Amino acid sequence: MKPLLLDISRLVSRVGRGPLTGIDRVELAYLKRFLTRPEEVWFLCRMPRSHALLDREGGQILFNEINADKWHSSSILERLILPRMAAETRTVMARVWRLATWRCRDSRLRPCLSRLFPRGVRYFNVGHSNLRAAVLRAVKVVENSEINVLIHDIIPISYPEFSRLEVTGRFQTALRLVSELADRVIYISAETRAQAEAVFADFGRAPPGLVCHLGVDRPSRSAQIYEKPAEKPNFVIIGTIEPRKNHALLLSLWQEFKQSLPFGQVPHLHVIGRRGWGNESVFNILDSGDKVMEHVTEHNGLSDSEMQVRLGQSWGLLSPSFTEGFGLPPVEAAHAGVPVICSDIPVYHEILGDYPAYLNQYNNLEWDREIRARAMGPRETVAERQKRADTIQLSSWDQHFDHMFRFTCQRLSPTDPEYTRKGRRS
Repeated sequence: MKPLLLDISRLVSRVGRGPLTGIDRVELAYLKRFLTRPEEVWFLCRMPRSHALLDREGGQILFNEINADKWHSSSILERLILPRMAAETRTVMARVWRLATWRCRDSRLRPCLSRLFPRGVRYFNVGHSNLRAAVLRAVKVVENSEINVLIHDIIPISYPEFSRLEVTGRFQTALRLVSELADRVIYISAETRAQAEAVFADFGRAPPGLVCHLGVDRPSRSAQIYEKPAEKPNFVIIGTIEPRKNHALLLSLWQEFKQSLPFGQVPHLHVIGRRGWGNESVFNILDSGDKVMEHVTEHNGLSDSEMQVRLGQSWGLLSPSFTEGFGLPPVEAAHAGVPVICSDIPVYHEILGDYPAYLNQYNNLEWDREIRARAMGPRETVAERQKRADTIQLSSWDQHFDHMFRFTCQRLSPTDPEYTRKGRRS
């Protein structure tokens, strides 16, 4: 069996900077699963002007330390070597460098990979990071190598208004490289696959692809997320505070609730997630000290366990996003039987079926009526939530990886049903 090489550059760049976001958590799940594989496994991490390669032992140590989430302040030497990085990132990078079995400058990556993998390698990039020509071409020159890329979404191209201009440009360049060099592409939803393959067709080649929904393992009956919902009505929105998540709609509703409902009847809104970019109007409201903020609490640094408790105590998860590649928070809520009120977009229908209440993400009145009705209704019991959770069938991580490895570890031929017309090399 060919060795497996997982790129962990994005994950390492995020560790120590607060709770991991959706894509970071997916890369962590891949790191965890690769450590259990019977093949020889390696992990590639981009460093300043260089790359580090960790073997299974180094990857296991790093995984354990990421889970422990204990990163101490950087040393004087680290600050001298990596002066432009945040202290936590310097510490993680220095730790990866020490754990590495192989280290090489960018210009030496090709010979390094060829020497390390003389019989070929299966490279996996699952974090939209380090998709650079120097890296993909260095892998490609290795005899019998294969490049597998997981695409979460193409929002920087399909919805450029929700991305910085430089991000859109970099992402388009990355997709051109994937179109040219990838042997297989894994998509987390059929909606993402349709959008991406339309872009690949314009580039001249759509690599063979497969849809693998992300996994979310159902919590045990004793998990904290199954705590009884709080006595007072409250709702949560989970995700980076950025324009496409549409926090502005909810804050405008809570301003209306404050004006039209008695103080004791205004439900509470918990805004859980880091602050992103380009959302100054929302940040201004959150920072204003306005009376509406008596009913809104922002949480920027909750751990996964703390977030689960907050979700379990809520009366429902709100997700008025304009677009998503998948949407982990609604899926996690559904797995725990928590009501989901979300925007009426195709990917939610694909993943969640009839479970949520679907509302127009542009129609404040629909959201106003739905939230008021739920806030005035009875508080659910744990048994009711557990029963609701049993009604929905969602992909687990075991299913995701079983499906993904069957696809990526087999040789494709023109007669394979996954080797589509668009997938043939031009």
